[in-house]
Amino acid sequence: MEIKENRIIEPLPSKELVDLNEEYLNVKFPSSFREFIMKYNGGVPKTNLFKYNNHVYVIDRFLCMLEKSSSHKYGEYDINAVCTMLDARLIYDEDLIGYELVPIAVLFAGNFLVLNFHENAEEPTICIWSSEESANLKPKVYEVSKSFEEFLTSLYSND
Repeated sequence: MEIKENRIIEPLPSKELVDLNEEYLNVKFPSSFREFIMKYNGGVPKTNLFKYNNHVYVIDRFLCMLEKSSSHKYGEYDINAVCTMLDARLIYDEDLIGYELVPIAVLFAGNFLVLNFHENAEEPTICIWSSEESANLKPKVYEVSKSFEEFLTSLYSND
């Protein structure tokens, strides 16, 4: 997994900011994702392709964590900002506090890569969240990997 030079969003998030995001979203991120976001916050990957169901998908950019997304040049890529934008299309139960699907990357054509906490809050899977097929309280996802680590090893490039 490689990130393009000078394509990481700064400032990098602190451990405390990641903790605050977990609290806000009501999730516990896998340690591999915590390490990744603190090192490659919002990075644009060189190895940006993955396959699912005989299709090739392109990651445009990983999402980031920012203290103040509203005043940041890349605020639209903040995980909390994206969750707020998609809101009810990321949850299955309106009475739930927090999120079951947490966007972590923008895919080509408007879909997102998400950490899926719906089935297992301790070990989220990696899924494609379909923008066209999702509705309020009816998100549509397709599992692509059992873990964040597994997903990262599946990425490749055409170079």
